[in-house]
Amino acid sequence: MQIFEHIQETLAKLENDPAVMTRAAALTGLRQLGANDFSVVMWSMPLQAYPKLSSLLPRMAAAADQELWTGSSGERLLLQSMNYIRSVAENYTALTDHTIRDRKILDFGCGYGRFLRLGMYYTDQIQGCDPWTESVRVCEEAGLAGMCRLSEYVPESLPVDRDFELAIAFSVFTHLSERSTKAALSAIRAHLRDGAIACITIRPVEYWQANYLGSHGQAFVDKQQELHRRSGFAFTAHAGGHNDEDATYGDTSFTTEWLLANNSGWQIAAKDRSQDDPTQRYIFLRAA
Repeated sequence: MQIFEHIQETLAKLENDPAVMTRAAALTGLRQLGANDFSVVMWSMPLQAYPKLSSLLPRMAAAADQELWTGSSGERLLLQSMNYIRSVAENYTALTDHTIRDRKILDFGCGYGRFLRLGMYYTDQIQGCDPWTESVRVCEEAGLAGMCRLSEYVPESLPVDRDFELAIAFSVFTHLSERSTKAALSAIRAHLRDGAIACITIRPVEYWQANYLGSHGQAFVDKQQELHRRSGFAFTAHAGGHNDEDATYGDTSFTTEWLLANNSGWQIAAKDRSQDDPTQRYIFLRAA
């Protein structure tokens, strides 16, 4: 990833500043770059030319780990991630008359911590949780110890603080079973202030045609689309495709009508989408 000269100048200044001896001081200096250049630095760590900063900031996950968790890596993944976080920032301000700077943010299903890294541009108060022990391990090894905590696959509560002002869940509810979806939305709501905003991503009905036609055929696609349109929720488990009551993870689409009818404590406040990831909708929920 190219580190432009103006970024290098800022990095060199911080590297040689004796007052920059903590992560907080390094982040304060990096925020002067702006969100996109800040994200480039976070995606590029560690950088051999800046050993002090590399010791203070979290290391980015290896490309193989990025692919394993998200199916993408590098600049393509950064573009997708920044499009989402910028939409979150814009819509949060429109809905609350406040920016997300210095807000208390929950990253639900944080994986290896890509949004924990990007969120550091906006706030020092960001926490994540994930049900996979490997996610927690990778986060801890990268220098995000304490920021990612282990949750349950079907959570009754979350191992994080309460009174969050914003929750994000990118590419999480696109994979949960109906039982897990209801449990997760309830658990998130319990950890948000009244009036707080949550931005989750969901799949539209077109997802099945775009992603399953080649591997499963038209009959399977038609079945999933019919489920989505008739009941509002369609799911197929990853492990062998068996959708029994114990399956919690796979591929999912559901409607906003299903969401409101089956999950209390929420209002739909806004909707968005990015053309770089067309079969993933951003749904902004207000904690009612």
